[in-house]
Amino acid sequence: MKRADIDRAPSCIDGLDEIIGGGFPRGSLIVLAGNPGTGKTIFSASFLYHGIVDYDEKGVYISFAENKKAFFNNMRAFGFNFEELEKAGKFRFLDLITAREETAPAIIETILREVSEVGVRHLVIDSKLKPKARTLLIVENPHGDDRIGFGIEEFVADGIILLKRSRLADRLLRELEIFRMRGTPVQETLTVFTLKDGFKIFPPFKPKPIEKPSRFQPQLDTEECFSTGSQI
Repeated sequence: MKRADIDRAPSCIDGLDEIIGGGFPRGSLIVLAGNPGTGKTIFSASFLYHGIVDYDEKGVYISFAENKKAFFNNMRAFGFNFEELEKAGKFRFLDLITAREETAPAIIETILREVSEVGVRHLVIDSKLKPKARTLLIVENPHGDDRIGFGIEEFVADGIILLKRSRLADRLLRELEIFRMRGTPVQETLTVFTLKDGFKIFPPFKPKPIEKPSRFQPQLDTEECFSTGSQI
C-alpha cells in the first residue's frame, strides 16, 4: 500500500506527524516501548488530551500500574486537565491495578465493547488487544533490556516506537526511534525529544536552499584596521 493510500489521523504529538507522513493510520495499533522514566505516560497523555481538546475525539486510558488520582495529579503538571475532560464526558480513566491476572482478558473484552459503543477514538492500554480505535499499547522494558515487549507485539503492531534515555557528556538525552509505521517510508527513524511543557519532538534539521547564490565578498580594509575577511 502506498503512503498516499493510508487514511491517517493526527498523532497529537508535537513534531511527530512531520516524521511519519501526516499521522497514525486510522484504527492502528501502535506499540510504545521504553525503560521506566523515558516518557511513555506523557506521550500517551498527549495522544489522548490533544485528541480530545483539538479534535473532539473521546479517549480512554486503561491502567494496570497507576491509579486515577496519581495520573491526574502528575499530568496536571504538564498542563493536562483530565478532570475537566472527565466531567464533560469526553475522557475515562479505568483503574485495573487490582485486577487479577486470570480475569484480565474478560475485563479487557468488556472495556473494549464499551469503548466501541460510546465511539472512543483514542485508546491507551498496557496489555495486548485487538484495536477498535487508534490504540497505544504501552510496553515497559526493564533497565538494560532493549527488547520490545515479549516479541508478539512486534508482529501484530502497525507501528513500533521506542523511547530511550541516555547521557551526552553531562546532559540527559531523550531519543525516539521509529522501528515501523505501516505504509510510511520513514526517512528520519531517530530523533530527540523533550518532556518540558509536554512531549515535544525536535524536527530533523533541514538546510534552507540559497535563493540567490553569489560569490563571497570579504570585508575590505579600512585606513585604521586590516580586515579579517568576515563581516561578523
